[in-house]
Amino acid sequence: MLTLIAANFAFAAPVVAEPPAPHTRVALRAVMESWSDGAIGTVYGTGGVVSGVGVVVPVWGPLALDIEATYKRVQYDDLGVGDDGQVDDQTDYATNPMLELVPFSLLVEFRLPGATDSFQSFVSLGPTYTSFAERHAPDEETGLGVTAGARVAAEMRAGLRFDTGLIQPKLAPAPSPVDALELELYLGRRAQRGSVEGFNLSAWRASVGLAFRL
Repeated sequence: MLTLIAANFAFAAPVVAEPPAPHTRVALRAVMESWSDGAIGTVYGTGGVVSGVGVVVPVWGPLALDIEATYKRVQYDDLGVGDDGQVDDQTDYATNPMLELVPFSLLVEFRLPGATDSFQSFVSLGPTYTSFAERHAPDEETGLGVTAGARVAAEMRAGLRFDTGLIQPKLAPAPSPVDALELELYLGRRAQRGSVEGFNLSAWRASVGLAFRL
């Protein structure tokens, strides 16, 4: 009788799923940004697609570091807001000013419960350092035609990753360094705090990317 009871308890015991193994990821991202600064919106438009690269490195358990660098160049033309990227030494920045943005972020990522090898959801939080340079008409006092600087902000994200199944598991004798190709999606907010003279580089962000899981 005791044997049967013990067996019933054994069958009734809940099965705890093993957490997915830690992996480093290298992601190619296209990020749509909606800028908060009205002055930027008036001259360059209210947003644009920013291209970039992210590296996600596991730290401990569900925690990882997401290091991302992106770049955006946008220029105003005589017919309105343009972004054709055709910039040369003959460009008249007095009538066609140009803005370059280089956001760099270092976020702590937390993997939410329920993750598997083929799916995971996450939230991230950390600082963002965005450098900028605007080429414009020369200043009357200084004669300089470039305004450059940087802004520090906090960024929050929530996202998902799915294994596309396009890469097969590693097989001997010549395994691939890439374990899986994942579709990565996230929504985020870059929030600049405090009152700073000049540009406010706060932005809503939506990213679609491909992550190579190593």
